[in-house]
Amino acid sequence: MFPPPYTMPLLISNCEGSISQAQPNGTITLDIAFGSLKLPAGGLSVGGVSYAKPVDLKAGDSISWRGTQ
Repeated sequence: MFPPPYTMPLLISNCEGSISQAQPNGTITLDIAFGSLKLPAGGLSVGGVSYAKPVDLKAGDSISWRGTQ
């Protein structure tokens, strides 16, 4: 795990994008550049902080949620 600020690549099957956090306890953002990502509620977690809703994203989509360091 990296302390904020960071932007990390997301490279998984059928999906490429990035995950970023600008400051400690700040917003975490997931941007999808290519492909798609579909996960159940709570299925996406960054640094131990889960996104509570289901995820269904395609290229050009993004989501954000409150994070912690």
